[in-house]
Amino acid sequence: MPLTERVDNNFLNNLTNLIYESEGWKNELYYDNASIKKATIGIGFNVEVKENVKRVCEQIYANPKMSEEEVQGLYNTIINVRDKTNENLQNAVENYLKTIMIQKNGLKIRKFHSFKFGGNNGKLTDTKRDVLLIFINDRIINLNNKIKDSKITRFNTITHETNGSKEYSVLISLFYNSPALIGNNTVSALKNSSRFRVWYEIRYNSNGNKSIGIAIRRFRESNEFGLFENDDNNEKIKINKLSGIDINKISYEECFDIFSVLNTKNVSRKNSNNFLENIIYYETQEKMDSNITIQTYNGGNKRGLDEVYSGREYNNIFKFFADKLSQTFAKGTISEYALSNIYVLKEIKDCENLNIALAKRNDSKDLTPLLIICL
Repeated sequence: MPLTERVDNNFLNNLTNLIYESEGWKNELYYDNASIKKATIGIGFNVEVKENVKRVCEQIYANPKMSEEEVQGLYNTIINVRDKTNENLQNAVENYLKTIMIQKNGLKIRKFHSFKFGGNNGKLTDTKRDVLLIFINDRIINLNNKIKDSKITRFNTITHETNGSKEYSVLISLFYNSPALIGNNTVSALKNSSRFRVWYEIRYNSNGNKSIGIAIRRFRESNEFGLFENDDNNEKIKINKLSGIDINKISYEECFDIFSVLNTKNVSRKNSNNFLENIIYYETQEKMDSNITIQTYNGGNKRGLDEVYSGREYNNIFKFFADKLSQTFAKGTISEYALSNIYVLKEIKDCENLNIALAKRNDSKDLTPLLIICL
């Protein structure tokens, strides 16, 4: 199965930009949305961990620096806020900082400015990038342990000189958002080098709360991970220039990887839909944010879907793989095979899956051309 990494020569910048664009940045302290609220700053930097407070202070207070005692006092202030609102958190920290004074020109003045990053929230400065890198490296070993059986090139520490892959960058972004996003299905797909299965998990099976905002993030991350082996084809997906996709750069192995599961295998034991059925349901019927679907949302106030999804619906993307196989196998009166009519069997047990899939079809009495490939 094909999963050839695409090296990114601008790895650190693209990785931090991906996380930054997906997560957003807040210069000031705030509480996250977890069930047990945690005081955070930047991109989810948990400052209820003392070591994290120290790291953030090293970036915010370069001159003068905070002493260990001052950092401890700041940490104690943060964790002892009782009524957990952003305003109370910010006020408590500000009041603590006002108590730290120094003498200058015979006057007592504050030693430290407010506890926040400089600049605006909408720009990832070098300072912000460096502090984000610290927190990325905090997580990297645990991610590497999870995907240790895969062929993905891993690094124990990310630096400015690291040339990692685009695939690794997306896995880091997902793990940064939540370690649970690199679940058993993703780990298994990586181990088996199934690009399609990893792409599917990112795009369609990593949005437990059924949120439009998360859907947009996952579309972006799946585009970055790439459904194609060829980098040029993946770039065309990213910029929504599907007319530039070259099916001659699509391998048969890529097609087999997709069609060995798309129409035959159930998504899970609890979900009897096959992969294609689940994809169609997610894109057209799944209720997001309680009352809207992606399709109805896409027809109104799109807010981000244009950039990462519009024009790249499932049928538009998968058609290239179906066309690749039709180009070779469609003969005589059959000019092409429809997306839902292609089956690839890799193992003996796939025959049973095929029989189940065929039994579920509602074909009319007219001849329906099927392409069944046995490897």
